[in-house]
Order: sequence, then structure tokens, then C-alpha cells
Amino acid sequence: MMIHDVNRMVKRHKRRRRVGRGTSSGRGKTCGRGTKGFKSHAGSGGYRFYEGGQLPFYLKIPKRGFSNPCRTELATINLEHLCRYFKPNDVVTPQLLQERGIVKDLKDGLKVLGDGEITFPLEVHAHKFSKRAKERMEAAGGKCVQLKFRRDYAEVKLSHLARFFKEGEVVTPQSLIERKVIDDVKDGVKILGRGELSFALRVEAHRFEREAKRKIRAAGGEVVELKDER
Repeated sequence: MMIHDVNRMVKRHKRRRRVGRGTSSGRGKTCGRGTKGFKSHAGSGGYRFYEGGQLPFYLKIPKRGFSNPCRTELATINLEHLCRYFKPNDVVTPQLLQERGIVKDLKDGLKVLGDGEITFPLEVHAHKFSKRAKERMEAAGGKCVQLKFRRDYAEVKLSHLARFFKEGEVVTPQSLIERKVIDDVKDGVKILGRGELSFALRVEAHRFEREAKRKIRAAGGEVVELKDER
């Protein structure tokens, strides 16, 4: 018989030592921690780079630079990819690139880089173009359309539509300016869902809040989304 055969009566798990249960146990008054000192107190395990209270080494090392939390991160694409996935005279937009899976994440915008050659004209809409990419695209007869990073929409509440328009009328960006609801269209008109609308209107705008769409349709109206010019 070997020791590994004796397993029925052997305790497989050692019991946890109970401390602080009287001085006669040997682990009573101070629970085996000794008297006073840093290691006798609760939470005395310290941390990974603890050095006994003196200034840790990682704090003595000089720091340089920082990570900007407000930085603008751009998705990039090269000219060679545009030649591979598009045909002459196609219009390339960031949304189209994302729909086709060419660019998975647009991040804060799109930048076109100049690696590769382009031999046919394309109309490319992007937020930035490298100098070489722009030169090569224009030399091939293409067009570079620079987009704004953030659109500035003129916002209109539903309560304003109920005040300045009557049932059955058509609301357009131009009519909003004529009736002095807004001063300038800016990059487009956005309809907000604040307020109530009790009659039908045909509303044409570039953006709608979900609540605004619901209320306009519930009143028997029509929602028409306009395409952005840029």
C-alpha cells in the first residue's frame, strides 16, 4: 500500500484558523499580528508599488506629454482602395463607405490619404484630404468635397410650428425664414419634439427627433427628410 492509496480518512481541506478567541488559543489578543505597527492594522497589505511610505519610484520619474481627451480621431482610406471598390464618376461618401464595409468605424470623420494611384475621376466627400491625395484626384479629373466635422443645425420646436403655421400648410426651411421662426438655415433645419401639434402639417427638414416624427404623424401630418447639401 502506498501513501496515495490512503485517501478515505485523510482531510483534504485544512480548516481555517480562528483567531481572536482568547489568549489560551495562541492567536488571541493580537491575532498573530504582533503589537502595533503598520502590519498590525486593517488594510495594511499595501499596494503593488508600495515602498514603506517613502516617495515611490514611479512618482520620481519625470512625465512628458499627455493624452488629449478632446482629440479628433479620423478614419482613413487610401486612393488605392477607392480605385478598387468604385467605378469612374461614382460619388463616394463616408456613409457609403460604412454601408459597404470598406470603413468599419468612421470615428469623428474621414480622411483620404494619397497612397496608390488613381486613373479615373471620382467625387469624394470627406472631412480631410492629404495634400498628395487632393493633387492626384484633381489631376485625374475628380472632385474633392470637404465636409464639416460637426453640423450646426437651426433648431425648431413643434410648439413654434403650431404657432406660426396653419393646418394643411407645408413647412420648409425657406418658409421658416420668411415667417421669422429662424434667422438662418445654417447647415440645415432640425425639428425638435418639444411642444404639441394638434393638426396636420407637411414638414420638410434635414433632421427630426424621434419624438417629433411621432407627434407629426400622430396629428395626421407628413415627415419629409431633406438631403444635406454638404
